[in-house]
Amino acid sequence: MPLNPRGPMEHAMVKNTPPEYRDRRDWDEIRTWAAGIASELGAAVPSA
Repeated sequence: MPLNPRGPMEHAMVKNTPPEYRDRRDWDEIRTWAAGIASELGAAVPSA
């Protein structure tokens, strides 16, 4: 997920934060994890 600051405050925060303290989450892995949970929850719902 690219870093896209919105507005002057966010831009200043990003600009002044060293790279080692920035968000380093793996967004593709998080989306895959969330899709797996959604799939299991959908499969567990009984059909009417």
